[in-house]
Amino acid sequence: MNVFVVLTHAMGGWQLAGVHRTEDEANERLATLAFGLKPYVEQVVVVGEQPDLNGVYSAEYYDADGDVHHYQGIFGSFEAAKKAAGPRGQALSRAL
Repeated sequence: MNVFVVLTHAMGGWQLAGVHRTEDEANERLATLAFGLKPYVEQVVVVGEQPDLNGVYSAEYYDADGDVHHYQGIFGSFEAAKKAAGPRGQALSRAL
């Protein structure tokens, strides 16, 4: 499955501002952004099996230098997202 993510550059890395089923929905979200630099929409493939078609999981790795989390990717399961995020990263549920 493909989804459209809205990314913006802030706090020293890429931040996930939204995950959407359609490019039109993603562009609507993009138009509301008032933070970050160089926001854009990107179509990505959901990595791994996706048992629930109404949601995905974002993986965000931990950047110790800035004490922040940055976008890593979109996954079909919590376990896959958590593994990709690393030991201090986070996996977040994202409704579609």
